[in-house]
Amino acid sequence: MGRLQAVSHTRAQLKTGFAGFEAWLRHAALLRSAARAWFLGAFPPPHRLRRLRPLTRFAGDLERHHLRQSDETRSRGFARLGAFLAALGLISLISGCDAENEKRSSVTAERSQAVVGTATATPPTPSATAKTTAAPAPKARRALCGGKLESEGRPAPKKPISRRAAAGVAEPPAEPALNRGFTWVNFWAAWCVPCREEIPRLLSWQERLGKKHDFRVVFVSLDDDERQLEKFLSEQPAGGVRATYWLREGREREDWLVAAGLSPDPELPIHLLVDEKGKIRCRVQGAVEDSDFETLAALLGP
Repeated sequence: MGRLQAVSHTRAQLKTGFAGFEAWLRHAALLRSAARAWFLGAFPPPHRLRRLRPLTRFAGDLERHHLRQSDETRSRGFARLGAFLAALGLISLISGCDAENEKRSSVTAERSQAVVGTATATPPTPSATAKTTAAPAPKARRALCGGKLESEGRPAPKKPISRRAAAGVAEPPAEPALNRGFTWVNFWAAWCVPCREEIPRLLSWQERLGKKHDFRVVFVSLDDDERQLEKFLSEQPAGGVRATYWLREGREREDWLVAAGLSPDPELPIHLLVDEKGKIRCRVQGAVEDSDFETLAALLGP
């Protein structure tokens, strides 16, 4: 309410000042005419001079009132400005004191904690230090097929499987012959990075072991996207996998994998080792490594 009253009072003062200024402008022409006649010697008649006398007094009173109002307004403005600056300085001083107190409190708390921690801390024992710095034990290396073959294996499925091959390359037989020597069945997919990385390793095993043992590798794709599979086969080099068996998504894949004792949706890569009688003697989950070659050669026999 106080602020609204101050605004109303200021508007009233401005209105009064403008009214007086307009009155002064209306009589300015008459004053200029009288001054010109005085200098030119054409004095106005006495009744005109009597009319000018109240106007002169009014102009003087208006000027003195304007000066007085200007002085009061200027003084009031300086007083308000001084009060504002004083309040701003007081707020800054209080904020600075609060920040300084918080800083001193935090420093004191940190020093107190440091003193308490130093007083209560105990030096570590040699056994604890040795336990902390000791190197972790090396992880035991996985033995391929557990280091031995299963005595009685499950018969491998004897069902036709879909096939795919790159352009100009013959497709494999309609049914994989899993009873001719030892057969390593590799389940893979074009999107599986570990599968792609181990393909050259498996082909190398086939070349090295095929000379001494009747050993071969059969690749079975579990790709869902036929176009992705065909693109992968077409991009393989001449000595790579350019033809493969393919278990289509759905009943064909589920039936074949379940018959082999595997999950219908296995994690890739996964491998089977089938002997010359068509029996599954080993299952390997995950990618094989170069170090697995010696174990595999020992499992195949002398």
